[in-house]
Amino acid sequence: MRRIAIIGAGWAGLACALHLAQRPAREPRRITVFDAAPEPGGRARTVHWDSLGQRIPIDNGQHILIGAYTGCLDLMQRAGVDPASAFHRLPFGLPTPEGWLMRAPDWPAPLHVAAALASSRLNASAKWGMTRLGTKLLRPVPPGLTVEEWLEPLTGSWVWQELLAPLCVAALNTPPEDACARRFAHVLRRALFSNSAAPGYRASDFLVPKASLSELLPEAALRSLGGAGVELRMRTPVRTLAPAALAPAVPGTAAASQKLLVEGEPFDRVVLATSPFSAARLIAPLDAQAGAALEALRYEPIATVFLRLARPVPALPAPMLALPQGEGTGDAAAPGHWLFDRTHNLDGAQIPLLAVVTSAARAALTVDRDAWMDRVEAHLRNALPGLAATIDRTLIIEKRATFACTPAMQAVPARTAHPALRLAGDFTERDLPATLEAAVLSGRAAADWAAA
Repeated sequence: MRRIAIIGAGWAGLACALHLAQRPAREPRRITVFDAAPEPGGRARTVHWDSLGQRIPIDNGQHILIGAYTGCLDLMQRAGVDPASAFHRLPFGLPTPEGWLMRAPDWPAPLHVAAALASSRLNASAKWGMTRLGTKLLRPVPPGLTVEEWLEPLTGSWVWQELLAPLCVAALNTPPEDACARRFAHVLRRALFSNSAAPGYRASDFLVPKASLSELLPEAALRSLGGAGVELRMRTPVRTLAPAALAPAVPGTAAASQKLLVEGEPFDRVVLATSPFSAARLIAPLDAQAGAALEALRYEPIATVFLRLARPVPALPAPMLALPQGEGTGDAAAPGHWLFDRTHNLDGAQIPLLAVVTSAARAALTVDRDAWMDRVEAHLRNALPGLAATIDRTLIIEKRATFACTPAMQAVPARTAHPALRLAGDFTERDLPATLEAAVLSGRAAADWAAA
């Protein structure tokens, strides 16, 4: 029997486990999933906030998908989640507190973008800026450029400040002056110029979750895996990963010398799908080069402020809005990029809840938590002055939410020096930034390897 270990029950590990569990096996196999946490999901999960005597589920960050993320949407269906019920589907455009400044019709790409631009409320200068972006996307991006360098003629314009720079930070979680132009262009081409999408969607559709992150995939995946006979070992940290002792090969199986010991237990294949900083510690004794590559990764934070209101959230143009950014940069930039209406029912009562997300939130690490929440709330109320009073609030900062997606950042190869070990995680994908889609695709590739 082939024994396969998957270390990490984040989105990459769950993708690997689900694909393995649901594909025919050429030989008997046993799949074991390890994770130190009590709940699955990794860095995209639901936590609980004790607010005014109630335990409210909130996410450690707000994640949106696009219709082009076929890997994620397929995985959800494999886990038994219906994407049509799980998401608000929004067309490509720019929803703001004042309404939609630009909104694409349900037309094939790239006609829908051209129509959105032609019918938008953008001024002539902004329309010209978007047209220039489109022409740049038709040409290869020179290597080594940042987004700011690549789009230099547009910097300082309204379309840069209010659309392109926030979109870059949202997609790559890295400021434009540091972000990789090649990966940003890849995401934009995939979303705006492609008609390759999940059934029922346009590639450019924004998919805003209705449910919590854990309901979106991790909890359903765990139920599906348990029903498929996968051994789930939550609350089980893996601290040691070592080669098995030399032994004669058994005909028809891998040699014992090619097996790995996970906490002293032998496995024929091991997929390491933890966070890169955890993976670096485990892999270093087996592959020093891979360990060094993981150690070299740098990270960006995401800060999310949750505001519980005294009265229901007023009707908004969309469940996700772009907040105005103004002309500030660095620590003077607006403390909040995107607003999400996270109102939900709990114990039969409606909880009016807003989430304000700041990507690449370096400034949030340098100030007092209450001071940051004050800044975010003031910025929000300037944009939406009619909001009810805040009766409770909290702040979640993921200090290492994603890798810093810079031109110098190199994908860490999934293949390692040990024949029985493979890496899985968003950091192994060459073209995508640190997204759920990149994590899922890497997990699927690891499943193909483990099953071969």
